[in-house]
Amino acid sequence: MERFDRLLQEQQVAIQQTDAKIEKLSNFCQDYTRLMPRLEELSKHFTKRAIIPFSLRAFVPAQLIHTNELLVHLGGSAEHFCEMSTHQALSLLASRIKRVEADISKLKDQRKLLTDRETLTSKLARGSNPSSLNTDSQEAGECEIREEYDPVQEEEWLKQHKRRAVAERKKGQDTPRQQRVRFKESPSSPDEDADSSGSECSTLPKISFQHSNQLPVTVNSDITDWSQASPADVVCHFQNLQRKLVETSLIADKVNEPTHIAEVTQRKPRLSPFGDVIEHEAPETEHISPLITPTNTVPDKPVSRFRALFGQRSSKR
Repeated sequence: MERFDRLLQEQQVAIQQTDAKIEKLSNFCQDYTRLMPRLEELSKHFTKRAIIPFSLRAFVPAQLIHTNELLVHLGGSAEHFCEMSTHQALSLLASRIKRVEADISKLKDQRKLLTDRETLTSKLARGSNPSSLNTDSQEAGECEIREEYDPVQEEEWLKQHKRRAVAERKKGQDTPRQQRVRFKESPSSPDEDADSSGSECSTLPKISFQHSNQLPVTVNSDITDWSQASPADVVCHFQNLQRKLVETSLIADKVNEPTHIAEVTQRKPRLSPFGDVIEHEAPETEHISPLITPTNTVPDKPVSRFRALFGQRSSKR
């Protein structure tokens, strides 16, 4: 019981705080409402006649100037003001009144929820049945709902449901399905979205795809009329075009194959300037077989005397 009493006390404190907030916002709304007619009157003139105090015991007639200019508090704990005209101040007051009324309605809903909780807690604290609580009406009643269950009827209903599901599925397979697809070429910017209207969206083309069980049409790679071509025809056409380009490039490479190897191996005609002595001109580029290694090669590294003698003996043999 002590726990319920503490909970009930906290709920009552929350209700009091909510009432205080509602009262404060209601006073703000009333002040704004009373201020609006005065601002409407001041907005009609640049100056206004008034009696102002000249001393502690004297008043003099004068004029108030710049009556259509106001300093408006921006709100919050800081003392920040903004200079506005009376027309701007009136629109600001209207928006503030609207916002305050919305806050008041939310607080009223919160107070109703807290009141219902308080009533339920008080019921539990007194030990009564909380299920008999009815906040909308004074009379609290109970209602019992009964539903008969027959396993035979349940099984029959399941069989009928399966038959209907199979029939619907078969019917959906026989009828072609239509699907709307919308393609967006480029992402639109926020400015374009603001400028665009509903009429422009309605003029966009609609593409529909139909699915059927018919066999596909024979693919035609030689396309003459592109408007009658299918996606498979287009793919086949470009594949054949790429294959032809590769074949022509290979044939061109074989025709234009360089013949510098034959020119290097071909020797020039022999010259016999001194009777039986025959001289040969050295070819422009010497072709040395990679299998024959030259014998009189200069070593890259210094060779010892023993290795040099051993090499000479092996060459004589």
